[in-house]
Amino acid sequence: MTYPRFLTPRLLEAAQDTPLLLIKGARQVGKSTLMQEIINHFGGRSLSLDDPSLLSIARQDPRGFIDQIKTPILLDEVQRAPEVILPLKLHIDRNRQPGQFFLTGSADFHTLPMIADSMAGRIEIRTLWPLSQGEINKQQEKFLEMAFSGEWPTTLPTVSRDDLYCKVIQGGYPEAISRKAAERRAIWFDSYLEAIIQKDIRQISSIEGFESIPNLLTILGSRAANLVNAADISRILGLSQSTVKRYISLLQSIFIIFKLKPWFSNTDRRLVKTPKVYFVDSGLLSYLLRLPSTWSLSESSRFGQVLENFVVSEILKQCSWEKERMEVYHFRTQNGEEVDIILQDRKGNFVGIEVKSSSTVSLKDFKGLISFREIIKERFCRGIVLYTGDTIIPFGENLWAIPIQTLWE
Repeated sequence: MTYPRFLTPRLLEAAQDTPLLLIKGARQVGKSTLMQEIINHFGGRSLSLDDPSLLSIARQDPRGFIDQIKTPILLDEVQRAPEVILPLKLHIDRNRQPGQFFLTGSADFHTLPMIADSMAGRIEIRTLWPLSQGEINKQQEKFLEMAFSGEWPTTLPTVSRDDLYCKVIQGGYPEAISRKAAERRAIWFDSYLEAIIQKDIRQISSIEGFESIPNLLTILGSRAANLVNAADISRILGLSQSTVKRYISLLQSIFIIFKLKPWFSNTDRRLVKTPKVYFVDSGLLSYLLRLPSTWSLSESSRFGQVLENFVVSEILKQCSWEKERMEVYHFRTQNGEEVDIILQDRKGNFVGIEVKSSSTVSLKDFKGLISFREIIKERFCRGIVLYTGDTIIPFGENLWAIPIQTLWE
């Protein structure tokens, strides 16, 4: 099954005024499929650096490889040949025509940052995430627009806890979604992680001790949606903190996990300045946590953790195709008041979002949002508690309890 990708209009716009376009993201999220559609739109062709013969040519004679290419061209998995970066820059410096090169990359370790640094002013970089719920349903989400405007829908379809649970543990990898049986998805996730560890990590790093990576993933899974504590993880694994931090950076570079940076004010020392860790896909996280295929009350505490991961990743997916980029943070004070998601628009206005897995909400669930509002003052647009009920409820000035399905319905 094919799915619409809501990033497409942004890519077509970028190709009209930018010489080089880079799409990065995890393996199997559909980068090659999407970029093939884009390059076909402009009448170009594609070359994959997963092809051993092409890769050998690109590495041995990178300048000749680039100079002989007829543009527009798609170079797939460009991180495999960092040697082509300088010839690409020289080529573009001679000819700044927009829409010449389209690149994809699955490892944001050395090569992709090198491209960004050397191509400043010549490149646009976008991230393609796993499928959003709107892309799966073929209906574009409007949650971010509603969150800042406060114009909520008058009616919403009811989503049962079982249906919500299925959405969360299924995730957004197209291949995983196509496997309706939970055991078949588990086999896919198992093979996916094995390929990532044995192929991608080995290719981008010379680290030893690969046997520690699966254990690290399990630990990070159990601590998803929480502050990163490398010291504690190092004690559990029996590794140095520097090694743990390097392994975490590797998992981040191949788009398995991401860190959500904290919002803080330099004038307020009460605020925590540690990032939180999340998984790019809630389906992969559910697999690591071995969540059952159907809702179970005994799993409710872990489901709350995975639900927060699900919501944060859905928000970031929607931010990725917005015309105006938004900053996304978390907020936490030293005494434990927190807000799961802080959105800041280009005008400096803020929306805070708290995620609750319960079907009821009380004023105490707004404690962190109220604390954040007191700091932000007039720049505070709205505080939202996303919950699993089915009614939109006001809770005072600019405070709302909103059903979680508003994210995509």
